[in-house]
Amino acid sequence: GDGDDDGDDSEDDDDEKDGENPKPAEEDEDYYKDTWEALECARIVFEKLGESSRARLVEVYERLGDFGMENDQFDVAAGEYEKAAAVVRATKGSCRDLCALQHSKFLALRQKSAKEAIGALQEAIAT
Repeated sequence: GDGDDDGDDSEDDDDEKDGENPKPAEEDEDYYKDTWEALECARIVFEKLGESSRARLVEVYERLGDFGMENDQFDVAAGEYEKAAAVVRATKGSCRDLCALQHSKFLALRQKSAKEAIGALQEAIAT
């Protein structure tokens, strides 16, 4: 009866409290800092490994670009996508991969300059 309902209500209240309390800003900052550092470490390792790790290096640059986009660092994101595209060009990677990177660069650049964003699309078309 009533005793069971009270126990269920307290569990529901706990669940609601957990859902309503967002992470403190400091924890978010630590998460972003740790993520950025992990990606930078991966970049350094793959750069040092040379040709055998170029595909992984492209992935890391792309994730760094994605991370920049998530954090409204559009210039950083565009630069990382361009680095990834440069590796794809140098290794004669797939046209599809290169176009996808140019599109990501376009999305980053459109936040600051339509002219630069259109240039990224024109590069993709010329590929």
